Amino acid sequence: MSYRLAIASMSLGGPWIHNLTAKFTAAAEAGTPAIELFFKDLLHIATSLPSGPTPSNQLLAAR
Repeated sequence: MSYRLAIASMSLGGPWIHNLTAKFTAAAEAGTPAIELFFKDLLHIATSLPSGPTPSNQLLAAR
């Protein structure tokens, strides 16, 4: 089994300070081909949607 280089999104800053787009950009500029998404990043996006972080909004944020 081979492994791909990745970085955890939480290593790129807290979701309340650094948005996910900035994290993707930073990882790409550093040559990191993959990001392991931290749940709090997903939850932060879901919280900004109408009705807050409901389960359906969490699924929507994951897309």
